Amino acid sequence: MRNDLRKLRTTFTPMYRGAMKCPAWQAMKPAARALNLEMKALYNRDSEGPVYMSARHAAKLLGVDTKTAVSLLKQNEHYGYTVKIAAGYLGTNGRGMAASWRLTDEPYQGRPATLDFIRWDGTPFSETKPRRKNSHRPVGVAPTYARGKNSHRAHRKARKNGLSQKTDPVGITPTHLDALHSQASEPVVSKAEPVPAFGIGHNEGPAWDDEEASCAPHEK
Repeated sequence: MRNDLRKLRTTFTPMYRGAMKCPAWQAMKPAARALNLEMKALYNRDSEGPVYMSARHAAKLLGVDTKTAVSLLKQNEHYGYTVKIAAGYLGTNGRGMAASWRLTDEPYQGRPATLDFIRWDGTPFSETKPRRKNSHRPVGVAPTYARGKNSHRAHRKARKNGLSQKTDPVGITPTHLDALHSQASEPVVSKAEPVPAFGIGHNEGPAWDDEEASCAPHEK
């Protein structure tokens, strides 16, 4: 029985209790801790070189999708257990090369362990990065022409934020009737000939004499 147990003893992967008792280890998700254990198993103590781990290989080892594996790799880097040495790239032979990582709790190429997880500042890991303000893009304020009861509050708020701008008052769009009146500087006079009064023109009869005018018929 003892001989069988001795045959099972092979190389081992040490997990330091000091690294596991840190707040950074407690803040990591269990899947991220399992990935750190898988990366520790790939560490070569003879060469003390980097550990090669890609998101696809990590997903295969843990049985998760690639997106989750990328998040777990970022968690180990965020909490200070790994440091990325070089990103993955496509080799000259057409085969992809995995990203290389340095384990901070192990010596690296003759240099002692840096133990970056001890200096974790307590910031939790987040997938989303805070958006930066677009200072290079000036923000214009649309002119408001409110004439309501609380219109002065909007102007006061804009002036407080330093966004107040002078704008021209609202103009009234002239209608077609106003345009016609504005173009006519003088009253419009019709060029049509006046209608002749009755008895003038082609209806003109014999000349009328006031002295001879009477109600009696003319004597021939």
